[in-house]
Amino acid sequence: MSFVPPPMSVPLELQLDFHSVNNSAHPFVIHPLANGDLKTYSYADIVPKIHQVAKFFQRQVTSDSRTSHVVAFIATPGM
Repeated sequence: MSFVPPPMSVPLELQLDFHSVNNSAHPFVIHPLANGDLKTYSYADIVPKIHQVAKFFQRQVTSDSRTSHVVAFIATPGM
């Protein structure tokens, strides 16, 4: 499994989609479980979920063009 880096021409906001297609089986994150095992999530696992969450937030935010919205995700160790 060799990793294919995205070309410089791929905008930042499309790079996860690039990886989903070109590096779908490559690990995105390796997460320790409570029992000490490690769970590996690939780009194929994560990218569709990111799109699902983005669509959820898009539906929650009004389309009022006079208002800008900032959404931030903050995680700390132990959460």
